[in-house]
Amino acid sequence: MKNFIYLFRGGEADPENPAAAPSAEELLLWDQWMKPLLAEDRVTGGDPLVPTGRVIRSKHKIVSDGPFTEGKEMVGGYFFLKAHDLKEAVALSKNCPILQTADGTVEVREVHQL
Repeated sequence: MKNFIYLFRGGEADPENPAAAPSAEELLLWDQWMKPLLAEDRVTGGDPLVPTGRVIRSKHKIVSDGPFTEGKEMVGGYFFLKAHDLKEAVALSKNCPILQTADGTVEVREVHQL
């Protein structure tokens, strides 16, 4: 199997306060989606991200606060997943609870093996 990363954007219950804790209902939906993936040993790691951080740019290594993108564009979490190919990784993402929101997205990328 190949390794993929899911990058989650948007989907906050309260877009004005992306740091707000998810509701019990939201957590249950995530648990229901992830349970079979965990049982099949497909998930190898991942976590939600706090909305603040630092961005280091270019060869001058300029450090700035950030990321300051719109909330719906900010990566809010990630996890690593095993799948046979991109088609399967995409199919497995389609029941992700974030896709039940108006602005939630899952970016699916294959992890390049070095």
